[in-house]
Formats: sequence, structure tokens, C-alpha cells
Amino acid sequence: MESIELLKILDGMKFLQAEIGKMREKMASKSSYTTSPETDKLDAAFAKAQLEFGVPDEKGTSNYGSYSTAKDLIKAVRPALNKNGITLKQIPIEEDGNFYLITRISHAGQFEQGKMWLSVTDDKKRFNQDLGGSITYQRRYALSSFLGIGGADDIDPDAIEKKDAEKQKQAQQRRLEQIPPNTRLEHLKQEHLKPEPVKPTQQTFTPQKKIQHDGY
Repeated sequence: MESIELLKILDGMKFLQAEIGKMREKMASKSSYTTSPETDKLDAAFAKAQLEFGVPDEKGTSNYGSYSTAKDLIKAVRPALNKNGITLKQIPIEEDGNFYLITRISHAGQFEQGKMWLSVTDDKKRFNQDLGGSITYQRRYALSSFLGIGGADDIDPDAIEKKDAEKQKQAQQRRLEQIPPNTRLEHLKQEHLKPEPVKPTQQTFTPQKKIQHDGY
């Protein structure tokens, strides 16, 4: 019985690690960074602005601790950017069936721009929420890395995966304890033979149609 349970947990962890790896590769291959031919004026103005950046609040909370929301980050840098004539924009776009978040700073005709891929599944019922959530998530990380600021310490992805795996194992053990001992083995066999999870695909976005973001 213990060996079957262990096999199931290992299979789940392998699938999760594979999916995370694929997503990281896709994000890296589809992300880009561009600048204007010259950035000297922008660099000088940005260096002055950085000296005046505030320390971001950490009003966001999660299972792994507190963090700075996009609103916290903008609040910490907006006055200094405006004072030094630097414009900050973040714009979601659709391109060839993929969604991206553009983060751009500009000054005196010069600019720096980053493009980050947004992950969206094909679940029509949750499409708007998935897109809105991906935009919110990437806005925060793009701001932090692009402007060189941060609130809470970075979270180790491997540590998160280990915590999630441990929580999954504990939850499974609790469910198992609620099943009569004489039927546990059959229950584990049935769960181990469950169908493969459906892999997410991309949705095509039509700019002419207005998307209503539920809760965003």
C-alpha cells in the first residue's frame, strides 16, 4: 500500500516539474528586451530617479508570506519617475495568438522596453480570470525587475514545489485515513489509474471585442 502511494506522489511531482519546465522555456523563448538606439539621457534621468525611490509596502499576502503588490511598487517609484521626466507604461497586447505584457520606460525620446509572455489556458469559463490574473502577476514581477526594486525576499521556486508536494502528501494521507482499512488498497489503485491531465492551449484574442475581466 505504501509503495503505491509513493508511486502516485512521485508521478504527480514529475508531471508538475515537467509542466513548470515547459512554461519556463516558453516564457524565456517568447520574452524580449529592446531599447532605442541611444539611452544615455534615459540612463542619466533613471539614475537620479533611483536615488529617490521609496521602500515598497508589502500589503499582499499568500501562503508563503507577504509581498509587494503592483500598487505598492508603483506608489514607491511614481513620484521619483515623474519628477525626473520618466514615463512608465505597462500594456497587455495580443500577437500571433499569444498574449504579452509590455513594460516600457521613456525619457527625452529614448526608451527601454521588456515583453513578457502571459500564460492563458483554454478554459472558456475562466479565460477572463486567467488572463487578468496573469496580467496582474506579471505586472508585479516586471516592475520589480525592470526598475530594480523589490519588497519581500524572492521566493525559491524549488522550495515552493517541495512545500506543495508535502501539502499534497499530507492531504492525501488525511483522505486515506477516512477510508475503511479493508478498501484502501483498491482506492489507491483506482486513483493511480486516473486519466492524464488535459494540457493547456492558447486562446486567440480578437481586439475588436471587449473583454470583461471578472474581478480585475
